[in-house]
Amino acid sequence: MPTVYSSPPTSPTALTPSTIQCTQFYSNDHKGVTNQLKRLNQFCKSKKYLTEREIRIELPTRISILSRWTLIYSLDQHGASLNTLYEQCKQTTGPCLLVIRDNQQRIFGAYLTDTIHHNSSYYGAGECFLWTQDEQNHIQIYRWTMKNDYMIYSNQSFIAVGGGEGQFGLWIHSDMIHGYSEPCATFQNPSLAVSNSFECIGLEIWGFLY
Repeated sequence: MPTVYSSPPTSPTALTPSTIQCTQFYSNDHKGVTNQLKRLNQFCKSKKYLTEREIRIELPTRISILSRWTLIYSLDQHGASLNTLYEQCKQTTGPCLLVIRDNQQRIFGAYLTDTIHHNSSYYGAGECFLWTQDEQNHIQIYRWTMKNDYMIYSNQSFIAVGGGEGQFGLWIHSDMIHGYSEPCATFQNPSLAVSNSFECIGLEIWGFLY
């Protein structure tokens, strides 16, 4: 497990990718997504999945009133490459929503005030938060505690959200498959996944059009 540093952390040991099956997460109230929603509903045969409306009400007001979301990156569409993710994210600026579905069918992620990009230090503002969908299909939000400002750190080796006390709130390896989620001082969150380590079955980043 990597350690949090105020200066750029060292790269973690490389992990061996595993075979994955990818899914999609789609907005449910703007035009042009009918076929995408059909695909999502076919995959999600149970009711245990996140809808755009459930997470929208937790977003900052200026974001929640927007009716148009745009898919920036999808593990399914663009492949398991951190470099590709960074390239896709160059297409837009501003806040974004990170959505992960793991190998235990848990859905979780982060709202980020900045589009994810390669950076040599932490970035992001206090509106960032971590979130997860619990066993009762309710969204649990973990907002900034003001204990530190370790919001987002993203380099060629990993993406991390939240830090402190030697732990990341959410950490994703550059293979876009392996990840960790542990309690961190930034958001005072529990593990977002069933266990501290997880494998990504689906991963998407959504932007917001004004």
